[in-house]
This record gives sequence, structure tokens and C-alpha cells, in this order.
Amino acid sequence: MVSARDELLSLDLIPSRDAAALAEAGFSTVTELLDHLPKRHEDRRRFERFPNQPTDQAVCVRGTVVDAARRTFGGRSGFFEAVILDGAGGVFGSGKITCRWFNMPYMHRVVATGQDLVVYGRVKESKGRLFIDHPDFEILREEDEGGASIH
Repeated sequence: MVSARDELLSLDLIPSRDAAALAEAGFSTVTELLDHLPKRHEDRRRFERFPNQPTDQAVCVRGTVVDAARRTFGGRSGFFEAVILDGAGGVFGSGKITCRWFNMPYMHRVVATGQDLVVYGRVKESKGRLFIDHPDFEILREEDEGGASIH
């Protein structure tokens, strides 16, 4: 039986390489490792309404990609953007958010028009448009409806 006071390096359950990395991070006993709590908790199972203004906190929304394209800054480095529309449709046209990924040229092969996405990030505003830069996202598929999706 493992005691909570046992040193991580003395346990057979943890490879010595991993125990050494944990010790370098400040964990030397099982108790210290178990008492380490996460910095924050994000519940991404609930979808929020599409915001109509910038947010201080990150939001988790679900929508459909209605436009996706690569953009450039005067012919130089560019970005990929995808416009996501709320499935319920905003009453006053507020159900639209643009997601942007900078210096990620492969994103045009990942996200396409017509896909349903779950995106998570902080909403910003620029020139009257709402943006989420580098959001966490998941592409939803029809077969995910049965619960295979992480959301």
C-alpha cells in the first residue's frame, strides 16, 4: 500500500523519468501531488447565447460556418478567418462571430463552410465586428449526436 508521505521517486507506479520531472516542478510526495488543484475549471458542456458585445470571460458557443477564407495583410503574412452563425439566428443580427487564426496557413484545410463548430474563447470587438482570436474548437459531425462528441 502506498503512503501519502512516500516520495514519488521511491514508487514503482511512476517511472523515474516522470518522478524526476514532477520533483523538478516541486512535487516530492504523493500528498503534494494530490493536493495540487487546477488553476481554473471550464465547463464546456453548456453553450451560451452568442454575445452581442465583447466579453471579459471566455464563452462556449455552437454555430455553423457560413464563410471561411484566408486573408492577408498587404500581400504579406496572413490569417485564416471563419464566420460562425448562431444556429438559432440572432434576433437583431447579433448571432455572428468571426474566428481568426494568425500564422496558421493549414487552417483552410481544417475548417470549411457548412461545418458545425463548437468554439471557446474570449470575444473582442473591432470595427463593429465580434472576433475570437485563436479559439479552441471542435468540429461536430452528424454521428456525434449520439454523444461521441466531447461537448
